[in-house]
Amino acid sequence: MPLPVVRAALVVAGFVLVSPSLVAQSMSGGPMGKMEMGTKMDTMSMCPMMTAEMRGPKAALEARTSLNLSAAQVTQIEAVKGRIDKAHKAAMDSMEALHRQITQLSSAPQFDSHATRAAFDRMGQLHGAMGFDEFMAQREVAGILTKAQGDSLAAMGRAKMTSEKMKMGAGMC
Repeated sequence: MPLPVVRAALVVAGFVLVSPSLVAQSMSGGPMGKMEMGTKMDTMSMCPMMTAEMRGPKAALEARTSLNLSAAQVTQIEAVKGRIDKAHKAAMDSMEALHRQITQLSSAPQFDSHATRAAFDRMGQLHGAMGFDEFMAQREVAGILTKAQGDSLAAMGRAKMTSEKMKMGAGMC
């Protein structure tokens, strides 16, 4: 199969894999309620991974002074961050290997659809595991913070997300 056809097939496969989740996110309820199809609301603001990241250990530690974290809270949050960083490093190493594999598959003289699909499926599993880890870390941090600290961190996250959306325009989760 010619290389341009293989590349086009990979682009289409990526679109097919991503589109359903974007539609689902745009229609899901969440902190801002039910969204209607066709609204200008950016799906990034509804993305569970982005929300978890903005309320996770890294964000809490970066805002430690503003949140007035105690030494015990910092120690607990640093432990959560250490665990998540270690898990993400392993996942990212695996993802980089998958990127190399997919690149090789896309330039091979014969297109191996089964191997390509398996690589994309594995990448999706890794991405899902990383998202789940972020979500669990955010929940751990929420259990360490007081309600007022948690509310402040959430407000900082919303402000940061809004600022970043302004810089990059509408994004994808």
